[in-house]
Amino acid sequence: MFKSFSASSSPTFSAFGVSCPSAKNCVRPPNCRSAAGLRLRSLSAGSRCILKGVFEAMIATSCETFFPYIEKVCRMLDRTYRRPRHGNPSRPLDDLIYIVLSTRTRDSSFVNTFRRVKSNFPSWNQIFPKQTGRLERILLPGGLGRLKARQIVGIIAELRKRFGSATLAPIAKMGDRHAELFLTSLPGVGPKIAKCVLMYTFDRRVLPVDVHVHRLATRLGFRTKRRPDTSQELIENAVPPKLRYSFHVNAVAHGRTMCFGQRPLCGECPISRWCQYHRVHRGLNR
Repeated sequence: MFKSFSASSSPTFSAFGVSCPSAKNCVRPPNCRSAAGLRLRSLSAGSRCILKGVFEAMIATSCETFFPYIEKVCRMLDRTYRRPRHGNPSRPLDDLIYIVLSTRTRDSSFVNTFRRVKSNFPSWNQIFPKQTGRLERILLPGGLGRLKARQIVGIIAELRKRFGSATLAPIAKMGDRHAELFLTSLPGVGPKIAKCVLMYTFDRRVLPVDVHVHRLATRLGFRTKRRPDTSQELIENAVPPKLRYSFHVNAVAHGRTMCFGQRPLCGECPISRWCQYHRVHRGLNR
């Protein structure tokens, strides 16, 4: 059973004379508009800093709040889609290049592009800066050939510089945060790509947030922001670590199958009973 806030467990800070009556699911006292929240802001900067540390410690150690129906949603999505891998390779560097090629494409043409690259360069150690032009020509049909060729050449050059060869094997010994920081230091690799590599090939309990995950989370009623990248932490923290892989891969399948950006197939959706979007828009998409 996951821990969550309740009215009876509202934080009380007697040292400051503050007890927020609206503390249910509220962990943002600096933004609170209640009377207690206003009293918090009247404290000195030093006192607020101490109080902020107390709040953060409480949240980190004992007050994780997950989306209330997440286990039921994941169970139903598992039954429907059975956790597809979406073609992601099992080898870390293969997977990284595969995902780089998939970015900013609207179809599956990148799969054939990846196969052509592997056919021409069976080993990533065969790619050097002097092969950039040849790599560009291979990538050209998939779009953004020049940009992606430079990214791939840059990634391999950086790995060769740091590890002596084109490999991501040393990441296996890194913690999640260290591994993500390393991956995002590579050319063209952002947090979403880094988390995908960690999740698919290193079995890390992280949750990459792409457009499908963001759309599903928003429609279910997660607290999100307007874009996937700015919602990464909010959505990841709302899903228990053991369910993050399942939620991601099934959300991608669900987004491609029926939870479309426009005119989603709510009438066929296996999780509509938990979906706020469906409750609000029921009958409008018929």
